[in-house]
Amino acid sequence: MKKEEKGVWSWESKEELHGVYYDYLITRDGEEVRSADPYAKACGVNGLRSMAVNLKKTNPKGWEKDQTPKIISIVNIIFKKLFCRIIIFQFHFIFHCLPYPFTAPDTPSAMIKILLLLYRIYCYGM
Repeated sequence: MKKEEKGVWSWESKEELHGVYYDYLITRDGEEVRSADPYAKACGVNGLRSMAVNLKKTNPKGWEKDQTPKIISIVNIIFKKLFCRIIIFQFHFIFHCLPYPFTAPDTPSAMIKILLLLYRIYCYGM
C-alpha cells in the first residue's frame, strides 16, 4: 500500500476485483490485528471482512431511470414519523408496562386494535 496525504493509504489493481473479500492486517502495539476496511462500500457477514464492489454491476434493471418520490409536504412527513414513534411507544407501554390481562395473547383489547389500525394508516397508508 502507498501512504498518501492526511493519513490515507491506497492500493490500485488492474484486475476487476468485484466480489473479492479483503481485510487489513495491522500491527498495533507489536501485535498483528485483522481489521475490515472502515471505508468499504460492501462487506461480508457481520461486517468482519470488506468486499471490493463495482456498484454499477449491483444495480437492478432500470436503476438509472429511478427517481425519488416527490415530497408533497415536509410537515406531513414529519407528522407521520412523529405519530409512528408515539404509536410504537404506546405499543411498548401496553405490552411491557401494563398488568398481565392486557398482554395475554388471547385477550386483545379494543385499545390495542385501535392503535394497530392507526399505526397501519399513518405509517403504511393502509
